[in-house]
Amino acid sequence: MKRLIYMLIPLFLFFSCEEADDDEAVVEDATLTGTWNITGINPYTDYNCSVSDEEDFINIPGITVTGTSVITDTEITQAFNYTVTGEWWCNVNGGTMSADGSSCDDEGESTSMSDIWNAAMCGYLGDDGGSWDDANQTCSVDESETISYTASEDGTSLNVTDSYCDCDYGDFDCEEDYNQEDCETTDGIYEEETYTYEVSITGNALTVTERSNDPDDAMCYCEDDEGNDIDGCDWDETDEAACTAAGGDYDNGEECSVWTFTKN
Repeated sequence: MKRLIYMLIPLFLFFSCEEADDDEAVVEDATLTGTWNITGINPYTDYNCSVSDEEDFINIPGITVTGTSVITDTEITQAFNYTVTGEWWCNVNGGTMSADGSSCDDEGESTSMSDIWNAAMCGYLGDDGGSWDDANQTCSVDESETISYTASEDGTSLNVTDSYCDCDYGDFDCEEDYNQEDCETTDGIYEEETYTYEVSITGNALTVTERSNDPDDAMCYCEDDEGNDIDGCDWDETDEAACTAAGGDYDNGEECSVWTFTKN
């Protein structure tokens, strides 16, 4: 039921070192500072990272991710590219590509791919829209961000404080990236939250694990395949049995994502 079409993913890194006996060759792990290339993204639906989230947009056929994270002693500057095809867009919206790739089929209804996958649709993807490649019929989305971080004393976790302006009830001038003063001046609500990421590195391979297990995030998805609300289903229902009995799709609030990188 989850259909994530936003294209911004936060990635966070750190380092560790290994020691060897004096009479053995010392193989040191890569240091934090430098450039890291992304090699894999694996989302899961449980806290222990054991059940793959097949509905996450990164697991939908037709997407390619490339990019780097440049690390200094205090900041991470990340730049990533997401290139997606019509097959990805069809699947994101609950359809299936025809064998010849000319149409997107959804419960017996067939729509020409040219009607739903084009330069105009590409313009809606990402924060600022994507770049359309007419020859290959693909949409390329570039995202970049610079964040500050602090590391734990033992070097096994990374803390990042995320802040944004909630403009749902603000005026027309309110923007999500406003600082606290500008946010409150435009009647927005300034939000801050600190996230902790598990990190490990062996040689030139880096693994970053993000876990979430917040009961407050549990909810019942009360929407059918056509995007219509299910009668008798309560979005605020936090009891799994009651949610599924009403035809909803229960989310217990657990998530896990594992990111892998290699040193450039």
